[in-house]
Amino acid sequence: MTVRELARLARVAPGTVSKVLRTLDDAGVLARSERAGRFEQVYKRHLVERWVQDYTFVKANRVGWYLAPRGLQSVLDEVAGAGARVAVTGSYAAQRLLPRSTVPLTAMTQLALYVSDIESAAGALELVETTPPSANVLLAQPYDVELLSTRNDTGGDLVSVGPGQTVADLLTMPGRARQEAEQLMDALASEDRGWR
Repeated sequence: MTVRELARLARVAPGTVSKVLRTLDDAGVLARSERAGRFEQVYKRHLVERWVQDYTFVKANRVGWYLAPRGLQSVLDEVAGAGARVAVTGSYAAQRLLPRSTVPLTAMTQLALYVSDIESAAGALELVETTPPSANVLLAQPYDVELLSTRNDTGGDLVSVGPGQTVADLLTMPGRARQEAEQLMDALASEDRGWR
C-alpha cells in the first residue's frame, strides 16, 4: 500500500501517515524490503507493545464500573439477544480467539464491553454502578466510535473487537489481564508470523 492509500483508509493526512510510519520504523515494528524502501512486514506484537505506551483502556475510553447481580452469563445472553451496537473486548474476547484446545490462563471474572452509551447500556443490562475493585462488568464508551462499526466477528451472536484491540485492552486493564494478553499473542503467533 502507498502512503496515500493508507491515509485514505485511516482518514488522515498523508503527512501524518509518513510520521507514524517513521516512528514505527524507528521502533522496529516494520520491516523494509531492500527495494525502494517498501514496508514488507508488520511485527504485530511489537506494534501493540508500542501502541500501549500511549494507550490505556481506562484513559482512552470513558469507562463505567458495574456489578452484574445476575452474573456475567446473564449479561452475555442479553447482549447477544439485543442486536445493539456492542462489542466484546478483554478476557471474553481473548477466550473466543484462543484455539478450542487451549485452556485460558484464568477464569473469566470480568466482562468488558464497548457500548455507544454507558448509561443506556447499564440500564438495559440491569447493572448496578460500583467501584473498580468490586466491578465485574466494565462498560466503555470508545473515544473513537469507529470501534463499534469496524468489528471482528468471531462467531455466534456476540461481536468482538479485533485481535489487536483485544490485546491492547488486556495489556492495559487491571488485574491478571497482561498474562491473558501474552497467552493470546502466543496463540495468534501459531497462525500468523506477524505475532511472533
